Amino acid sequence: MAPSLSLSVFQLKSALDRLARAKRVAYIEARTARRQMGCWNVWSTWAKWSLMSGILLASFTTLHLCPESPP
Repeated sequence: MAPSLSLSVFQLKSALDRLARAKRVAYIEARTARRQMGCWNVWSTWAKWSLMSGILLASFTTLHLCPESPP
């Protein structure tokens, strides 16, 4: 049986807001790093952002797409 998609508009908006906030923070960190140290820190910051967004997506998928009770 396929998992049910029980996702409210509020939950979706909340997840998208967290992702947008993480992206803004990563952009500010990258800009600061570029000014201070050069290219290496910029790539490091974008790698951190990619990891954060992957973790957020995985937790979002796990929480909302998996069935609540076993079949």
